Amino acid sequence: QQINYKYIYDNYDNLPDYTIFVQGYPFDHTKNIIEDIHHLLYKSDLNEDFLYLSTVYAPFTFEKGCGYLSIEHLNDTYEKIFGYKNTTGKQYAFATGAQFMVKRETILKKPKEFYGNIVNMLSYSINPIEGYGLERLHKIIFTE
Repeated sequence: QQINYKYIYDNYDNLPDYTIFVQGYPFDHTKNIIEDIHHLLYKSDLNEDFLYLSTVYAPFTFEKGCGYLSIEHLNDTYEKIFGYKNTTGKQYAFATGAQFMVKRETILKKPKEFYGNIVNMLSYSINPIEGYGLERLHKIIFTE
């Protein structure tokens, strides 16, 4: 997860129209990901702010949490990123595998320092617990 945000931070002023993030072996989460990406990139009317590329979705709320991550860790990660607790009561969904595409203009809605703070939050370990929270929060980070 840190690599995603480090890339954004390091390339903030030179991002391509769309940035695509996938795992080293993305096929566990999306068997046809290469074809899916080709289809997206060659669409003349592509205008997505954020799009998950994984095919398995899981619901969560900040009150009930989601599988494999405690409510406390999810809420703690959100608060570390945004500086306040999410108390909306809204149900969200995330695509497992942290594979997504995001538009440059969507990334640039937040200042470079916002992404630098995420990189710093994750830098204390090779596998920080906040990385699991980030997997659930990517769409929120970019679109809310």
